[in-house]
Amino acid sequence: MLLRWIIGVIRFDPEVYRELKDDYTATLPAILFVALIALISALPSFLFSGKGLPIFFQTAASAFSAWVTIVLLAFILGAKALPGPETNVTVAALVRTLGFAQAPGLVLVLALVPGASLGIASLVLIWVFFTNLYALRETLSVSTSRALLVTVLAFLGYMFVLGPMISTLVAGPNAA
Repeated sequence: MLLRWIIGVIRFDPEVYRELKDDYTATLPAILFVALIALISALPSFLFSGKGLPIFFQTAASAFSAWVTIVLLAFILGAKALPGPETNVTVAALVRTLGFAQAPGLVLVLALVPGASLGIASLVLIWVFFTNLYALRETLSVSTSRALLVTVLAFLGYMFVLGPMISTLVAGPNAA
């Protein structure tokens, strides 16, 4: 089931997104999957920074916090501020669909190849943006343009407002 969800999300299969929206048993697997992706995303900083385990855990915690923030922003924006006429969604449904939308993050393992980190990370960021867009379109039952607006606003809200605050809390104010 887990592998089918991951492949379905990567392939932009609308049936998988709709299934995840309604399958309450997928909530914990989605959270654990995001934790796995956060750990994978932290590996290059651990291996290449020379700062050891603290940077690994800070990076993983920041990645997980980013996802939580985007889920909450997507709920506020997509379900409350900009809902479509068919929108009927819970935070848990967004946890499931946006959790498995992190599936392209599995490719971050390739960022361990020296010199490939930036290119791989950029590819994954773009891919995750689109899996998030698709997840929001299917979960919120809205048009692609409305889902795009929610996706962009959630990403921007994280990057410019909440992201710096969360990073400071996770890494500490004196982190370099």
